[in-house]
Amino acid sequence: MRADTTPEEWRRRADAAPVGTVVEGDLRSAWAGLAALDAADTDTARAAAAESRRVAWSQPDDVLGVQAAPGLVVLAHAGPQPFSVLGVAVGILARCFEAWGDDADLDAAVARHDLGVALGDAVWVGPASWRVGWGRRCFTA
Repeated sequence: MRADTTPEEWRRRADAAPVGTVVEGDLRSAWAGLAALDAADTDTARAAAAESRRVAWSQPDDVLGVQAAPGLVVLAHAGPQPFSVLGVAVGILARCFEAWGDDADLDAAVARHDLGVALGDAVWVGPASWRVGWGRRCFTA
């Protein structure tokens, strides 16, 4: 795991980030994976987990926040953001770990959770925060 998830690093990145509104993008892979788990569609769920792992481990150095999905960056310490996408990604990874015991899923769930928490206190404020808490609960249960 990369060592760039410290609060100091995210504050540095946030200070350099332009202020603006991030529009929540399409997170079909994680949502589809959750639905697939409920429907016992193993192939789709495993594909969704693989995509969520890939995104977790491929955070680009030039992104001023967390790349939550292709074309979707959640900025650090910048007020309301689409934090819910991070919670959904944590949830699919944690539930896949529970279903199949692949340590890579658990490791990526923890990394995605830690990236989300490093974004600051705003991650716990507003209507999108319940998904972050739900994701956290998925891997602590």
